[in-house]
Amino acid sequence: MTESTGHGLSPALRRYLIGDSSVIPRRGNRFVVGVLEGEGIGPDVVAVSLEVLSALQSVSDVRFDIRPSATYDIDPVHGYEVPLKPEVRRLCEEAFADGGAVLAGPGGGRFVYDLRTELDLFCKLVPVRPFRELRDLGRLRPDAVDDVDVLLIRENVSVIYVGSYEEETRSSEGRCVDYTFSYSEREVTRILEVGARMASDRRGRLLVVAKEGAFPGISDLWRDCAHEVCNRFGLTPQVEHIDYASYCLVQHPRDLDVVVTSNLFGDVLADVSAVLLGSRG
Repeated sequence: MTESTGHGLSPALRRYLIGDSSVIPRRGNRFVVGVLEGEGIGPDVVAVSLEVLSALQSVSDVRFDIRPSATYDIDPVHGYEVPLKPEVRRLCEEAFADGGAVLAGPGGGRFVYDLRTELDLFCKLVPVRPFRELRDLGRLRPDAVDDVDVLLIRENVSVIYVGSYEEETRSSEGRCVDYTFSYSEREVTRILEVGARMASDRRGRLLVVAKEGAFPGISDLWRDCAHEVCNRFGLTPQVEHIDYASYCLVQHPRDLDVVVTSNLFGDVLADVSAVLLGSRG
């Protein structure tokens, strides 16, 4: 899983997203890794991940610059994070500035959404490529998932997950919550550019997922932006409803190449794709 920063993609990041790893800044042959251990199972998962990086160092010339862990602040009463601490934000910003990544354990509450929003981590890459070692563990027939190679690209900082809401009690209806959210052309275009660029470097097929009946205005925006962006890349986008896309992801996964969609639909499709992998991990 990769999340990228910026109000657009830098030339270096654009090149990296199509496979040119030489553009990532390094300190010699060292890769920067910031660490956020998180809560609950987080420290255990992160510790094992660091063991994997240590093992890789022992058998190769790759070296990792592991940055000391910053911790989240948890509200002891409500159990959710308070706004991002300066040291958490600073660790992430410095790791990204050095061309590195952040290894983060779960935090619960609003932490992950606040982190994505404040650092503009707008692009989430979810590679769906089943491991043969797990092929007998899932519910699907092993031959149905062999050779599946799908890349889900999820817009990560907009729409309902980061919308605003108001709650009030109305005499005739009881508690009511009103949500407001939006998508801008800039937000949609930049994520579609990632999808089109990566589809161009893969098998040239781009599926854009929306739902016209439920979200007509937003779906029109995604459709229009998809055709405009794909025209620049010499691609023809396929635009489908989330309902049919979910079906195809399980029933015909080998027909899919790159899938680009909104925050909410991307979350759903990523979880559905775990059935193909035989593990939600």
